[in-house]
Amino acid sequence: MELKGINSEWLEKLKSRCDIVSVLSKYIRLEKKGKTYWSCCPFHHEKTPSFAVNDVEQYYHCFGCKESGDVIKFVQMYESVDFLDAVQILADSVQMEMPTFSNNEEIYALKQKKNTVKEILDITIERYTANLQDSKAKLAVDYINKRKISSDSVKKFEIGYSKSWNDLPDFLKSKGYSYEQMKEAGVVEIREDGKGAYDVMGERLTFPIFNTSEQVIGFSARILVPSDYAKYKNTSQTIMFNKSKAIFGINHIKKLKQQGGLKRIVIVEGQIDVIAMHQAGFTETVATLGTALTKEHARELKRFCDKIILCFDGDSAGITATNRTIELLKEFDFDVTISSLPEKKDPDEFINTYGKEAMIKLLDESKPVIDFKLESSAKAFDMQKPDQRSKFIKIALDIIGQLQTFSQKQVYLQTIKNLSGVPVDVLMRDINVETKSEKIKHAEQQIKQTFQDGESASSKAVKFILACFIEKMPWAKIEYINEDYFINPNFKKLFNFISEKTKNGQSFKKSDFYNVLDIESDENLKEVMYYNFDEIGNNAKQYFMDSLWNYAEQNLKQKQIQLMENFKKSTSEIERKEILLELSKIIKQLKNKRLED
Repeated sequence: MELKGINSEWLEKLKSRCDIVSVLSKYIRLEKKGKTYWSCCPFHHEKTPSFAVNDVEQYYHCFGCKESGDVIKFVQMYESVDFLDAVQILADSVQMEMPTFSNNEEIYALKQKKNTVKEILDITIERYTANLQDSKAKLAVDYINKRKISSDSVKKFEIGYSKSWNDLPDFLKSKGYSYEQMKEAGVVEIREDGKGAYDVMGERLTFPIFNTSEQVIGFSARILVPSDYAKYKNTSQTIMFNKSKAIFGINHIKKLKQQGGLKRIVIVEGQIDVIAMHQAGFTETVATLGTALTKEHARELKRFCDKIILCFDGDSAGITATNRTIELLKEFDFDVTISSLPEKKDPDEFINTYGKEAMIKLLDESKPVIDFKLESSAKAFDMQKPDQRSKFIKIALDIIGQLQTFSQKQVYLQTIKNLSGVPVDVLMRDINVETKSEKIKHAEQQIKQTFQDGESASSKAVKFILACFIEKMPWAKIEYINEDYFINPNFKKLFNFISEKTKNGQSFKKSDFYNVLDIESDENLKEVMYYNFDEIGNNAKQYFMDSLWNYAEQNLKQKQIQLMENFKKSTSEIERKEILLELSKIIKQLKNKRLED
């Protein structure tokens, strides 16, 4: 068997050399309690350890965020790399040579392509940073000085300069790379006439974008002279770079977390703002790359911290962006507060105008979401006009309607009264009407959700059966079942793996399943792998036998129908006798309810 082009036996050998406790101890602090090692989860923020590592079965599981996997999956998640890169990291650590992918040319080609892209990006960043020392870099140096970017920040963020449209492609060409390879790395575009290529960041100040493994994955660049072109430009999507996932400054966040100094993450709007905040000591600051925050961004941030402060521009566009970001972050259960900058001031200008102490005060006094929404909504209406005041009241009551309890809502009625001038008792009557309406909506939603989340009994039975095999329950006899019982191809593959190991008298660990199955991409598989046996209680054995019989009964009845159809169609006396014999066996099994038959 192979997983993503790598033979499962080779993966098993790699993981036998990479003990999960030893590897994870290089990343996180593990403490042994009983037979299990525990830690605070590195993939979500928590104070009480819920991240368990099983050194016998060689897997980890977080009881908080439900992340699970083997040693390869951990490296993948922690280092923000793909499967093959995680395997490479582990192989390098134990001096094992990577397989040649001789049986999968497509995967080998992809691996080679990615390696070439990495090489080109590494050479590009060296070229750009070296260019700042060139006599032609005066424009870039003047801009850096104008924006008060220190030499330490230039070094820390590896800021560089593209001094011409031809310099980079010519330089890379001299290193043996083709224009097509440069394009795949996102650093050049091939000219329309096909003759040559040009640097996509030509004559711009460059800001490299890193992942959490300190690998450069792309660039963002700022124009230095007035132009009709966009002020900022990012690398187009490549095998390494996706603007919807990349976060400027995330590599520094990871370092801060490892040093134990990360208490919050501040999100601003631009690269210069991030650099200015870091210079002022706010090294927990990051930014997206000219795009709205996405779910991919939120998942990445969730790995490091639950507390986020949004510090966007104070104009209407900034308020809109803040509201949009709040809604997305709520889906991931972040503790969000907002620091509203004065209108027409970004963090860089604010620090340069008012100083570091003013920024400390602004961040320390960041407002809860409800306060921000009420105050920003009030600014959009003229409270002297009855119709506009009425619109604000409707919006304000909708906003506090998000709160869970009536007492919480009541606290904010005074805030709405202060903003609108409408007495609290009048607002109270309106909110009582809203509360009744909310109850009806909630009841309807619950009914709808029940149908959406419904799962058939047979599906639950199959998951439980497989989970018992994985956990090696003594009553879970593999001979009672065969692969025909499974419709889901991954369930079938999982069963066959267990069956093969059992027949050959070989033991298996839970981590072995990661060698043959892409568990991460199948929610049903994840549920089977980490089945919650607490729901079953003390009746697990009886539930297993009942589940197995119910599923077997369904299968036997389907066979019975098919055999009867075959009997009707058959004209051969011998064949009809064989069918009748099979039917009698099935009838006996259905009557006695015995799997052994």
